[in-house]
Amino acid sequence: MITRSTRIPGLHFEANDVDWSAGRGFARVGHSAGPRLVDFVTHAPDFVYSQYGIHVGQVDRLTFLGPLDRTLTGYFVDCRKGSDTLHSMEVITFNPDPSQKLVIDRGIAHTFDGLEHIVTRDEPIWYVDEDNPDFNMGSDVVNFPRESSPDLFPVVQPNSLPIPVECYRFITARQHETYPLDGPLSYPVRFAVTVEDETRYVTATPIVENSPLEPTLSTPTLGVPGVLWGRNYLVMSSGPGSYYIAENPNGEILEIIQCVKGRFPIYDARLTPQAERITFMGNPGTTVTAYFIDRRPESPTRDSSFRRSFAVDPRFHLRIEAEIAYRFEGAQDITMRLESMLVSSVTPQSVESATT
Repeated sequence: MITRSTRIPGLHFEANDVDWSAGRGFARVGHSAGPRLVDFVTHAPDFVYSQYGIHVGQVDRLTFLGPLDRTLTGYFVDCRKGSDTLHSMEVITFNPDPSQKLVIDRGIAHTFDGLEHIVTRDEPIWYVDEDNPDFNMGSDVVNFPRESSPDLFPVVQPNSLPIPVECYRFITARQHETYPLDGPLSYPVRFAVTVEDETRYVTATPIVENSPLEPTLSTPTLGVPGVLWGRNYLVMSSGPGSYYIAENPNGEILEIIQCVKGRFPIYDARLTPQAERITFMGNPGTTVTAYFIDRRPESPTRDSSFRRSFAVDPRFHLRIEAEIAYRFEGAQDITMRLESMLVSSVTPQSVESATT
C-alpha cells in the first residue's frame, strides 16, 4: 500500500508489516512480498554520499532504521530513457521508520544526507534485459557526481524482464564464494564516459588501505555454552565502518528488530530444532548486555543463566542454539537482524524469564 507519493512515478513510500505490540520503542519488521532477498547497509559516523547512484536492473525497497527523530534527506533524479519526467528532480525529507519503506524504481538516481549511524534494509527486485549497454550484472550501478549540472545527467534504459527466484539463490551463493571472511572488499563504482561520441562505462574498485577502523578480523569469544560468534559476508560500501551485508548461507532472515534505547524487553527462545544468527547494527561500538538462560533438556548447564557484554560490530553475528533463551539491553538504539539456520516460517516464541 502506497503511503506517500512523489512527482516522479515509481518513487514512493509503502507500508511495512510491523509489530509494535511491545510498545513504540520495540518493533518487529517482517518481510515484504517478493523474492525474500534481504541486504543491509550500515553507515559510519562520518558517512557522506559524494555521488548519485542509478540501478538499471534493480528496484530498491529501503527501510531506514535508526533514531525515530532523525531527519533524513533524499535527492532523486529521473534518468529513465523515454520517461515523461526525464531529469525531473525531487527532494524528500523523512524520518527513520520501521513501518514504511522507500521504493525507488529502476533508472531513478538517488543519494542521501543524514545517514550517519543509520541502517538501511533493502529488499531488492531484480530485472534483466537483452543487450542493454547500460546494464552490468556484476555492478548494477551508474554513478555521477552530486554537483553535476542537469545537462550532464545521464540517461539509461531500465531493464524490463523480472528474474526467477532461483536466480536470487544463485547470486546469493556467488556472494558467499566471493566475499572474504578475513576482511572486507570495497564496493565498486561505475561511471559513464564518452569516447568518440560513444557512451562507455568504466568500473573502478577502491583499494582497501590499512585503517584503524578496519583492524585484522579475529572472531571474538563469549564463553556461553551454545552461543558462538561468527563472521558475516560483507563488502565495504563507501569507506571504513560502512558495510553492505549479505545474507548468511543455509538460512533465512526471519525478521528485523528495531530497539529504541537498546532494550529487547522479553526473553526469546527458538523451541524448534533450529539455531538463530543475530547481527547487531547501528551505533557501532556501543555496549550491549546480553542475558541467556539454557533451556536445552540434555544440556549439562540446563537452567543456568549467563550475562555477557560486548560491542556492536556488524561484521559478526551471534549464533544461538535452539532452546537457549536470550534478551538484550543497551544504552543506544540497536537494530538486530535475526536469521534462522533452517528455512522455516516458524517465529521465535516467548518463554518465561528468570532472574539473571
